[in-house]
Parts: sequence; structure tokens; C-alpha cells
Amino acid sequence: MTSRLPNSRVWKIQEIMKIFEFVNHACIKTEFNGTTLLTDPWVISNAFGGWYQMPSPRSKDILNIIDTNERMGVIISHGHDDHCDDWFIKQHLDGRTFFYTEFGSPGLATRLQKSPKSSTTPIGEGVSFGDFKLRQFINPDFTEFDAVITIETPEFLIIHANDNWHEWPEVMIKDILTVVKNYKSDQVFLLIQFGIADCFPVNYVGLSNSECQKILSKRFEQYLSATECNMFRLGLSTVYYYANQGNFKYRGSDLSGQSMNKIASEFLREMGNNYCQLLPGMEVYTNHKVVIDKDI
Repeated sequence: MTSRLPNSRVWKIQEIMKIFEFVNHACIKTEFNGTTLLTDPWVISNAFGGWYQMPSPRSKDILNIIDTNERMGVIISHGHDDHCDDWFIKQHLDGRTFFYTEFGSPGLATRLQKSPKSSTTPIGEGVSFGDFKLRQFINPDFTEFDAVITIETPEFLIIHANDNWHEWPEVMIKDILTVVKNYKSDQVFLLIQFGIADCFPVNYVGLSNSECQKILSKRFEQYLSATECNMFRLGLSTVYYYANQGNFKYRGSDLSGQSMNKIASEFLREMGNNYCQLLPGMEVYTNHKVVIDKDI
């Protein structure tokens, strides 16, 4: 099935360029001129001793990553388990070129160097891989151990914002705009977290499901306000939400059997906006056309 968000229509795939495939969580696969980049793989292993993927990546997408023969680099934005699957990296990505955000602490670099056949390169102020160019942007007032990463090509720009759902400071917006200004707005693809990753309130006992839902809705409103603010300040009108596709056993609430991703998706629909909540197997093309695989 093919669709365009927000307005559905059919078009000829061969007339447009695929920008990226969505694997799951914060993991996308993008290709340009024979070079492939994979971001933040968390596709098989549990994270933090108990988190698992929900919704899960499709097996055929995992196999496509494993079987990719072309030149492939891997971007690791930060060292949280749900962005860096150590087992999968060791078993299936060892020997690839890894690009990582350069923080004040060397912990992420040390973690990646456990793969003996791989080369590791800090992104720092900018690094190239084929026709891709990568840059990192860190807001130290939010966290010193996460980053927004821009993935530039001559044809499109991906802003891989990961868990940086907060309203970005003016200096950070200005720095990212130095990259964005080189593209038309429909060539820029902003991907940013939408969802709750710190377990509040669902891991706190003493709250009913209805109380949890009210708190979650309030927090979602804050997320939506902050992410829309970033989008507008960058001169964009489209955002893709991701990095909210993990689940774990909650102590305080069972969320009425729903995943956090499903609750977030329902909230966005109720708010009446047309932003895309990415699902495993979706492909995004030029002009923000989204192909939805019939199997998902």
C-alpha cells in the first residue's frame, strides 16, 4: 500500500528517491550513491536488562542489514542500550565503520572499540563518509551525553535528533540552521523522539491507570509543544516521530495493556495533527511521501 502523509495519494515510485527506511526505535537505513548509513541499531537484544522492542523490527529488515554488501557505516548517537545493541554489533556489524558522537567522556568510544575489526571515527565538528557528511550538535544544558546529528547529502538532509525532544536553545538552532539553509524545506527530514523514556508515571506505584493516562497526556502535550517549536524555528512543516518503541514490565501500571508507542500514537491522532509516527517497515521518499508496507 502506498500513502502520503498527511494526504493519501498514489505515485510512481521510480520517479522519486528513497530517503530512508525505518527499522525501529531510532534505527534508520539510508543510502546514497552506493554508500549506506545505519543509525543507532537496537534490533535484537534487550536493553537495560529488561527493555524490549515494541513494535519489533521486521525480520526481513534485520536480514537486509546483515546481508548489506555495499559500503556501510554505522552512526551511534549516544551510549544508551536502546541505541547501541552490543550483541548485534559484535555478531553482525563487526568490521563496519562506526561514527560516534564525541562527548567529554570517552565512554562511548571505549564501548565501540570492543569490536576489534571495526574502525571508529568521532563525528566532532564534521566527518565525511562517501557522499554523506555528518555533524554533531549537543545541548549541554539538557544532557552532555546525547546529540542531534545531521546527515547531509547533495540531495537531502536528515536531522537525526534521537532523544532530544526538548526545546533546543537558540545557539543550537542557529548552528543547525547553518546546515538547513543549504536545502529546500522539502529536502529536510527531521526525526525526533516522541514518548516517555524515564518511566514516570508508569513505574510509580499508587497511581491508577486513569491517573497515569492523565499524566502521560500532559507530558505528551509538552513533548508536542517542544518538538513543534524546534520544527518551526528550523523553517520546517514536517516532523517524523520515532525513538519511542521500547517496552518493559511496569511496576505501577499496566497501561490497560497498551504499549507506550500505541498510547503516543493515539494522542497524536486525537490532537488532530498530521505528523508521521514511524513504524517498522515504513519507507520515506522525496517530497515527504511515505510508503507503508502492506505487511505492517
